[in-house]
Amino acid sequence: MDSVYWTLGIEIAFYAIVWILLRLGRFHQIEMVAVAIGLVSTLFWCLYYPLDWADLAETRTLDLLLVHHGVFFATGVMLG
Repeated sequence: MDSVYWTLGIEIAFYAIVWILLRLGRFHQIEMVAVAIGLVSTLFWCLYYPLDWADLAETRTLDLLLVHHGVFFATGVMLG
């Protein structure tokens, strides 16, 4: 598989959250959701080295839960 496709699952997970908010009529809460995602992601990376979570860095589940890259999505929402 081409190396650029690893991001597709992560992007789909983010847009699934956006879709759910739209379907529930709660898109006005996107910033609150983005802040929550960003805080979880930031907390993960702040604890990554002190707690030696190297095993978790390769976990696809955390990718799809936006733990690894959620801080970037949150930043994008806040800047947008």
